[in-house]
Amino acid sequence: MKSIESEALFEKPFLVNSIIISDKDEDGNYTITTRQQKRGRKLHEQSMKFTQSGMNALLGMWMAQTGNVPDDWK
Repeated sequence: MKSIESEALFEKPFLVNSIIISDKDEDGNYTITTRQQKRGRKLHEQSMKFTQSGMNALLGMWMAQTGNVPDDWK
């Protein structure tokens, strides 16, 4: 299974801030995992599963929040 990992902006006191989007699993769902670790602390991971429609909605919300949408969507 392929995945894409992106590092978030460095933010004190965290050493690791990343988000990982996994390719579709056998059920056709995607998994988004966030990773965060403070210096001297255990790595924390949280995962959520999304259907194709859920991923589309999430992407649409991110695009709308950043203003990166076509003019006819506004």
